[in-house]
Amino acid sequence: MFQARLAVVVLGLTACAPTPEFTGQRDVFEFDSQSVGDSFEISVHLPPGYDSSGAGRPVLFQLDGSVHGEQVSGIAESLGLEIVVVGIGYDDGFSPNRRRRDDSPTVDTNYDQSGGADEFLSFVTTELFPRIEGDYQVDVNDRTIMGHSQGGLAAAYFALSQPAHPPSTSAALRR
Repeated sequence: MFQARLAVVVLGLTACAPTPEFTGQRDVFEFDSQSVGDSFEISVHLPPGYDSSGAGRPVLFQLDGSVHGEQVSGIAESLGLEIVVVGIGYDDGFSPNRRRRDDSPTVDTNYDQSGGADEFLSFVTTELFPRIEGDYQVDVNDRTIMGHSQGGLAAAYFALSQPAHPPSTSAALRR
């Protein structure tokens, strides 16, 4: 499902320097998830020169995509990585309650909403993957999921929840 690889993107450096501008095409749509029972804002960042009739490109699924999708896409573009970045976010931006629900694998009784990572994982793998793979030229064998903070917990949980298989590398990500 997901390649077991460490995606190293230093977003902390953006506090010291301006984030590189993303110049590719950006598609945004609302996606109603049956698994989660909620709507998500999906932003698809296609690199400059993306050709819908061309070969599939590596795809990076960015949690908190409505907040960080543009940043990650700009950084990838500035590094010469020709990848499709799919931001998974919320229509209200950075939504603490919805993030807690979707990113936490266990229930925390201190919060109204938590412990929904399994439903969120089901949404990503059974609903969002097929939509992205049907609408865009992406490599189904070269998927990465990335998050920061609580989104990093969800990304690690997703990766550890997948069947073990040898990781493959992408030429675009080896640069």
